[in-house]
Amino acid sequence: NKNNLNFISINKWLKNSENRNFIKHRFFCFLFGTNDEKFGTNFYIEKIKNLFSYNKKSFIISFLHLVIGDPLLAIWLIDEPEALLSIFQESCYEISKDVFKDFLLKNYSIWIRISELPTINLFKDCKGTKINQLIKIKGVTVSKTEVFSNFNCYKLICLKCLEIQKTLFFPKDKTKAFFTNCFNCKSQGPFQINWTQSENSNFQKILLQELAEFTPVGNIQSKKEIILKNDLIDYVKLGEEITVTGILKYRFLDNSFSIPKNRFFTITLEANFIEKSKSPNINFIFTFYEEKVLKTIFQKKKILNYLLEAFIPSINKKRSIKLPLLLSLFGFETQRKKNNFLNKSGINILVIGDPSSGKSQMLKGFEKLAPKSIFLTGQGSSTKGLTASLKYEKISEDWILEGGALIFADRGFCLIDEVEKLGTQDHIFLMEAMDHQTISIKKKGITNVIKTRCTVIATSSPNEEYYNSENSFFKNFPGEENFAEKFDIFISMKDIIDPVNDDLNGKFVISSHKNTFKKKKSTESSWKTRKNFLNKRPSSCVNFQDKISQKLFKKYILYARNFIKPKLNPVNQESITNFYVLLKNECLGSNISRLSLRHLETIILLAESSTRLHLREFSVKEDISVSISVFLFSFIESQPSAYKKILIYNLGHYLNPEKDVFEKISHVLRTLLSLNLNFKKNHVSIGKNFFEKKLKDLKIGKKEIKNFYKSKNFFDNGFVLDQKDNLIYFGKNS
Repeated sequence: NKNNLNFISINKWLKNSENRNFIKHRFFCFLFGTNDEKFGTNFYIEKIKNLFSYNKKSFIISFLHLVIGDPLLAIWLIDEPEALLSIFQESCYEISKDVFKDFLLKNYSIWIRISELPTINLFKDCKGTKINQLIKIKGVTVSKTEVFSNFNCYKLICLKCLEIQKTLFFPKDKTKAFFTNCFNCKSQGPFQINWTQSENSNFQKILLQELAEFTPVGNIQSKKEIILKNDLIDYVKLGEEITVTGILKYRFLDNSFSIPKNRFFTITLEANFIEKSKSPNINFIFTFYEEKVLKTIFQKKKILNYLLEAFIPSINKKRSIKLPLLLSLFGFETQRKKNNFLNKSGINILVIGDPSSGKSQMLKGFEKLAPKSIFLTGQGSSTKGLTASLKYEKISEDWILEGGALIFADRGFCLIDEVEKLGTQDHIFLMEAMDHQTISIKKKGITNVIKTRCTVIATSSPNEEYYNSENSFFKNFPGEENFAEKFDIFISMKDIIDPVNDDLNGKFVISSHKNTFKKKKSTESSWKTRKNFLNKRPSSCVNFQDKISQKLFKKYILYARNFIKPKLNPVNQESITNFYVLLKNECLGSNISRLSLRHLETIILLAESSTRLHLREFSVKEDISVSISVFLFSFIESQPSAYKKILIYNLGHYLNPEKDVFEKISHVLRTLLSLNLNFKKNHVSIGKNFFEKKLKDLKIGKKEIKNFYKSKNFFDNGFVLDQKDNLIYFGKNS
């Protein structure tokens, strides 16, 4: 028999009872031969005992265990899963009968689930060549139907004599009438289904959409219909990212106009096992080199500066723009219920910038680092694509919901470019999502409240051609002010004419393009750079971006978001409330926009995200100062220019308290050089003594000035010190 396996299909071969017993014997050997090394017990036999004890029905078998224990069974399981799963189920029934005496009395059922299938198939590979095979796909749940019932078998009752017929009817059987007359009164009916003596099973359909990372550029994300049965019903929610292991099957389309010979069919997947992704995209295992990098950075106590340099490396500097976005990346936490009150979870940000200021590039860089994000444009999206749409279901003859971008971004980030081009109805849905973390939908008899616990980061162009600093932030927004006020942090990206900054940005863009075309270094040179870093060489020898790679950045974000649960100290809470009261008093008696408790909650969320960023359990003074400075800078930027000066004069000491001294000195040097700029010369200079006098007025010591001349910041900004003439040059070759 074994020699004829290559020439006979496995399905036909398994119809023989001896061959089925042969498979059972091998499966018994696998079950009793798999041991648990930790507890010294039989792994799968203990699982069967726990099923009956805890009243569970799914018996999960690891495919990797099956490959190690019996490779032949694993190969046959892929080719003929239905036949082998039924044999596995019979084998588990026989074991349960021997172990439990009450097994037959309770009519207990066991469903075999196969987990840890090694390869994930693409949606385009689910073709007719893999029909009736076990495959594994990954995607996002777009829609799901209600639970339907299906008859397995039933009996009929004669309505004349009320006699129950003895014949069992099976809907799947294609044969026609079993009889024409009643067994008792010999009449030809009419007959009716006896509902008390019928057996039915439930099923549910969901629609799975392929992930964007598996879809080639330019192609539309394909969808696949999944059928759920037994205990898998209602296991999946809308917007969840799941991995489905199941059997690929045909399903004929209902088309009355088609000829039976030319009927169309579609391919569906009957789910066997569903796995929800707990830690998406990447694991938390750090390599030895990555651990060494993080340890050295934490020893220097400058993790925030290192992360800012590695965050969106395509944008040069711009700390005031990067810092709020970085904190929002670490700011998400699952909603906590206290006295039935749902806390806000994310920091929503609105960015208004001049044309070609890098808004879309910033969102794209944010999307690459975010663990779960949905990117869409205001011009190319509709209300249905943003929230949810209705789809007609033929079986129930009713409408079902199909999720949109806000539902897919649950527990993640929704990135919207050109948000001003969305309609007013879309703005209303976004306001509801940011306020209540839910969306209420009432269409065609369907009333549903869907959770949208996502952080919204949106960009917009100014109302006029360029951003007008004389007006407030809300007057520069093209849409309604009520919509813009729902955001927590406001960022303005202005195209300011600054020759020194423009020269640095030009050099940065040219160098970044050169680096993309450079060939990869050999393994020996890369090992040397790692070795130099591990030996704690000076910071000038190694680049910031070489220290924290994008892969390490993703791991760091996932670790902080999943394992760090920060708390505020009572002392820090008092400092936040004192600042809130002080700022509210400044707003009284003027046209400055008033504060509310929502702004206080934003400061607390910023402090928690800063604590999580530093991997602390309790907040410190540094976290509070960072949160206050970020919020105050955003609040001042949202005011007209007339009130900005008043707020900066009264509350300027709260702005950037954690800022590096070298950055302050370089900012002063750039402003002084821009005043002495002469377009006829290729370089600009300033007196060293004059520059140091200005720094003394700002209470900066001589040691800090000397260290600045030797620092990496001084040379990276293109400054040159001429000690003979006591001059500082910019744009001059050294």
